[in-house]
Amino acid sequence: MSEHTRARADTPDRLLYPDHVVVLINSAVNFVLYCTMSRQFRQTFGQLFLGWPATGGKPKTISTSLPSAQRV
Repeated sequence: MSEHTRARADTPDRLLYPDHVVVLINSAVNFVLYCTMSRQFRQTFGQLFLGWPATGGKPKTISTSLPSAQRV
């Protein structure tokens, strides 16, 4: 067995395919770009995976204090 073949046998398969690594990096970068550049993407992502209301934006917390006009 040649030295090149032996080195290849000891290397994990995922390191032998740099195109797979490029695809993984591309997917991660695309997600970050979509999140930073598209308000519609953020709203839809929040609705699907974070439970945000369909009206858009983050869910509002329920305030336990009374508005200033109703304080006694």
